[in-house]
Amino acid sequence: MATTTQNEPSEAGAKPGQPPADSAKLSALLALAHKLSRVGDPKRAIELGMMALDLAQAHNDAIAHAQAVEVVADAQLAVGAYADALARHLEALSLWRALENVHGQVRCLRGIATVDLYVGDYARARGRFEEALALLRTQHDAALEAGVLHGLGMVYARLGELAKASEFHELSLSRRRELDDQAGVAASLNSLGVLCLRVGELRRAAGPESMAAEFHRARTYFAEAEQLAANVGDLQLQALALGNVGNAVAFLGDVEQAMELFERQLETVQAIGDRHNVALCLANMGEALRLCGRPEAAIEPLQRALAIGEEIDSNPRIMRAHQELSACREAQGDMKAALGHFKKYHELDLALRSEEVDAKARDLLVQIAVRKVREEAESYRAERDRLAEANVQLSEAANVDALTGLANRRYLDANLDRMFAALRLSQHTLSMALADIDHFKLINDRFSHAVGDEVLRAVGKILRAACRPSDLAVRYGGEEFVLALPDTTLEHARAACQRLRAAVAGHPWHLIQEGMQVTISIGVTSDAAFDDAAGMLANADRQLYEAKRAGRNCVR
Repeated sequence: MATTTQNEPSEAGAKPGQPPADSAKLSALLALAHKLSRVGDPKRAIELGMMALDLAQAHNDAIAHAQAVEVVADAQLAVGAYADALARHLEALSLWRALENVHGQVRCLRGIATVDLYVGDYARARGRFEEALALLRTQHDAALEAGVLHGLGMVYARLGELAKASEFHELSLSRRRELDDQAGVAASLNSLGVLCLRVGELRRAAGPESMAAEFHRARTYFAEAEQLAANVGDLQLQALALGNVGNAVAFLGDVEQAMELFERQLETVQAIGDRHNVALCLANMGEALRLCGRPEAAIEPLQRALAIGEEIDSNPRIMRAHQELSACREAQGDMKAALGHFKKYHELDLALRSEEVDAKARDLLVQIAVRKVREEAESYRAERDRLAEANVQLSEAANVDALTGLANRRYLDANLDRMFAALRLSQHTLSMALADIDHFKLINDRFSHAVGDEVLRAVGKILRAACRPSDLAVRYGGEEFVLALPDTTLEHARAACQRLRAAVAGHPWHLIQEGMQVTISIGVTSDAAFDDAAGMLANADRQLYEAKRAGRNCVR
């Protein structure tokens, strides 16, 4: 008899003889697969993602189809199946482009760039991240932007441009702290800690105090990252932080403690099937053993790291293993073997920094049969660039309210559903507010329509000043305005709207017209109880009505 486990969505609610609700099952499969790819079971995530993919295709659900392909790609990346992950991400990118979903495209470009990063094609990775940033200028998302900035930091770190890498990681960390994204903050702290280790190594010649200061700083970053990763249950990120703490401890001279940390890290990454970080952990263990004067013991983990790096075709992991093996063989007095490993390391280093990498990446795409998708992507970018300059003025005229400078209702109607779906897919909250200028008709009748227009302009400026870059402020029509607030809970949205209401009430309206006072009423809602953006907007309208009934100049 079949049983329901904790790893599968339950269908226990279906009545005997009736099929389960396919849409609910599909949503549950996607949500569980997305969670498992990050918290410890990416192999199971692939299975669930494939189940969701079959179901989406059977029901011709284009959005769920794209979501399922993307989930599978993310999980394949987590287990180090780079060729498969690249093929799936390119497939998902094509699907999101067909749906004109900007946020889906950005997520896939990040995934593709991450594959490029892991296999050592840094130039192509940088291009993909920059393309993602360009897309975000058309439809901003603070969380996605933070992820792209983090990716660019990783690229520049691999290229040895540590100052530029630090700049991008600091920007990413700042965005993620603002969003209270604990997992994102942990990832940024991890990367900043790694930069500190590298800077510390470069400062060896400056003396032990300068070097130790950077290592202590790195350890602080890693310790906070580990705690945050544990808070959100991200085993992969927690294991990475654990290993990085081990690196900092090893550099500070406590190799025994470092080895204990590496052992714990190795146990975790092996359990979740993260071969990329298994190779990293083994290389770290080898380095620690070498640093404490045990090069002979370091050979075995380093050879395992090299073998895994070759199996997953990760040039950075192969290079690291050869570099450490060279140092170990030199410490043993085997100069021939040391030179052999160093030559292989040097050859790969030169290749990664040459134009040959581009050809290698194209060969990889041919092998996994996705050349057609890449050609379509290149064609898409060329066409987009050709039309962008011609369309920009027309687009602004069509989508911007001429009086207030805010987006207009046409823009809202064209983009609100996409924003709602993208945030729901990425499991981010959305709050919405509908604001109305109190007694606006009386302002027009008493002071003139010209004064009314100045009031609308001033309210538009106050709205723009109150909004974050990720928020959307819209003149909905007449004296009504809509605010879409991504990554904002209902409680925080109400607080923001209270500040907005107070800013309008406290504005020096007498400078426009002596004796005039202007207030607004605002209705606020969140997406928690709604399946679409239209339902949210209707509820915000109801809340606005309650604010009017309560006497106006208030938030409900």
